[in-house]
Amino acid sequence: MGTEKAVATSDAVLLRASRLIGVPVAQLSHGLSVSVPLNTNTLRIAYSSTDPARAQRRAQAVADAYTAYWLAEQPSPRTKPADGGRRPLSAAVSSQTPRGPRRPAVRITWWDLIVATVIGLMVAAGTAFVRDRLDDRLRAPNEMEEFGAGPVLAVISAGPAPARRRPQTGS
Repeated sequence: MGTEKAVATSDAVLLRASRLIGVPVAQLSHGLSVSVPLNTNTLRIAYSSTDPARAQRRAQAVADAYTAYWLAEQPSPRTKPADGGRRPLSAAVSSQTPRGPRRPAVRITWWDLIVATVIGLMVAAGTAFVRDRLDDRLRAPNEMEEFGAGPVLAVISAGPAPARRRPQTGS
């Protein structure tokens, strides 16, 4: 099958295919891929393009050109084969025409947004809960009295000192 793969990508087959659809051989060979699936006697001819119709036309043209070339190379059943009387191998051509989607795929973005919001809120709430449970700082005077050994005698403000009023003197 490796030989058949080489024949399918040969200039003789690509020239026939380019004549069928009127495309230069250089353009036709650009997106062409020919492969042989493992443990099969199958030749897979595919073409990749941004336009699905163009890919389908070109892959079909190469497949048709390969089939015509292959059949032209087989000996005629009326002539005596040169290999001692054995009949030529029979072959079948299977063509699966790919069909594109009937309409473009549409993502449901509002559903994605709802799910993302719910997951985000759950992660945020879980993170806040864990951080609160792992934090052992004392933040208020009543926590100092509860966990400390005695009462709180004074509280020092963390902000700026309040402005002091000056006494007014009478004149």
